[in-house]
Amino acid sequence: MNYVLQHRTKRGAALLIAISMLGLFTVLGMVYVRHMNIEIDQANMTVNETRTQNAAVAGIEAALGDLQRALLEKQLTQAMTKPLTYPLNTYKAIRGPEGLALDTQENRTLVATVSITDESGKINLNHAPASVLQAILNVDGTTARNITGSLPRGGARPEGLPEQQWFVSIEDLRSRNLLTPEQFAAVNPAFITTFTVADHAAPAGFLNINAAPVEVLAAIVDLPVETVRTFENRRPFSSLATLGTAAGKDPATFNYKPDPNDPAALPAALAFESRCFRLSCEAVFCAIEGKNERPLAKAHAEAVALFTPDCNGYQLVYWNTQQGASGA
Repeated sequence: MNYVLQHRTKRGAALLIAISMLGLFTVLGMVYVRHMNIEIDQANMTVNETRTQNAAVAGIEAALGDLQRALLEKQLTQAMTKPLTYPLNTYKAIRGPEGLALDTQENRTLVATVSITDESGKINLNHAPASVLQAILNVDGTTARNITGSLPRGGARPEGLPEQQWFVSIEDLRSRNLLTPEQFAAVNPAFITTFTVADHAAPAGFLNINAAPVEVLAAIVDLPVETVRTFENRRPFSSLATLGTAAGKDPATFNYKPDPNDPAALPAALAFESRCFRLSCEAVFCAIEGKNERPLAKAHAEAVALFTPDCNGYQLVYWNTQQGASGA
């Protein structure tokens, strides 16, 4: 009797162990499957993010081509009226024997949308007279002269200022302690830039008076903003004389002064056309679910392009890419 009980007890224990082991393996299997699903989701997210990053870059490159064509054909206004939209193809993540193949799923879209803004109507911090900076930054003369004195343009460096160097971004005004935090917070970034000149040894034609905000135009001609509002609608100007007539003053009294040897010519800094543009691209990769679109990944790219005077070439003077939120 005892033998039978002992035998049954051992069989029961073995069954419990077997069931426990089966449960353990089941849990391990579920964890493994879950882990693999997470890995697949992460891989899909990485692929989607890479697609949108590439799409953002492609959107900038496509818009640069369209922008250059518009400049050459004198159709700039039409090119900047609304954002440019570029539907893009997507490709399978796995390379086949004949290379990458198109992703033919019809329930997904990849679109890059590019907005273009004119950078040429802004004051360049590296090449502005102190009188212009005083007006556009709303600072006193000493602060404005300290800013110009911090630049390697051959002038004397004010005592106590750091080594002279060109501004890379408008943030340098704060980081180099040329403006107080309160002064910098009051600066309007729509009025100033550092991107319109690539060769600091030969800055020319970088400030378009026809694209300048009224505040910038007022700083150029050295008049109150309220006065400039009365004649800004006469633009586009095509000569220094017409600008002087509209302003009601001798161009020799402007803050950007013409060459005394050629007073009828534009000052070297000024121009009647734009050559510098900021391109901002938003790329979105979406899954179409019925009548709705669910974003799978987003990316942003931004560039500033400086075109040559003949518009047959350009130089990228700023570039930045950012990854947006991703879906499953």
